Amino acid sequence: MVIWITGKAGAGKTTLALRMQTKMRCKNIFTVVIDGDRIRELQDVDLGYHDEGRQKNITFAANLAKMVEDQQLIAIVSMVSPKRVWRDEARKLFESSQLIYVEGGSIWEGSEYETPTLDEADFIYDWRSKDIQISGNHMGWVYHALCDL
Repeated sequence: MVIWITGKAGAGKTTLALRMQTKMRCKNIFTVVIDGDRIRELQDVDLGYHDEGRQKNITFAANLAKMVEDQQLIAIVSMVSPKRVWRDEARKLFESSQLIYVEGGSIWEGSEYETPTLDEADFIYDWRSKDIQISGNHMGWVYHALCDL
């Protein structure tokens, strides 16, 4: 299982990922957080924030998440994933995935962000109101982990 958390810069993706990890650990559900900023730090090249660099970073994170999933652990990926086609390509790698869009944050001038709607995202989460919008029948443990935050 891969939980992919996306949103604009400063929206709270990493905070949400770490809180979910803590809640899941208390229930003996073991996870690995893969954070987009940390992934950038680990790579030998400066990818920049243009489309090609972002896409490479997303692909790298998706491959790491697939390795985690293959070991029967849950990967929680938190990163700016601005284009739907990139998110879709990443999710094709996984046996099972949930997409959470965190509302808020900002995007750099000259950048575009294709905001996920409920036709793509499984959950839309708003920190300010603690509101959770749900697509379909995703009332499982991911939903409950969000509710417990």
